[in-house]
Amino acid sequence: MLDEPTQAALRLCVHALRASTPQRTFTPALHLGTLGGEHVTLALDDDLLAADVGLRSDLAVELAQRAAAITDRPAAWLTRMGWPQPHDLDVAWLPVVRRGLAELGLVAACAVVVTKNGWYDPFGGGP
Repeated sequence: MLDEPTQAALRLCVHALRASTPQRTFTPALHLGTLGGEHVTLALDDDLLAADVGLRSDLAVELAQRAAAITDRPAAWLTRMGWPQPHDLDVAWLPVVRRGLAELGLVAACAVVVTKNGWYDPFGGGP
């Protein structure tokens, strides 16, 4: 279970996504860094959505290296459409991001999904 400050930051991420993305459909994105602060983002366009696990892993390591320059315990969050419940996109990207961080000797502060309707932790079962 995530601690209270992380949960509060995730609620703010949900609010920020709603405020910054007025359209109903939008490109999913992967973010690594500080929740509500400095982070790096990778937009998951159609080509990346179809990427195999090798390419996803390479991209995850690259993002993790950039995030390591921001914080020594980066958060990872996937923003996408839909409800905060399991989705194929979560399974495709979040485990490889955690693995990419581990390759660099880093542990994610969290690895979660954020939608306009809420957030959830696919690894810890929360919110």
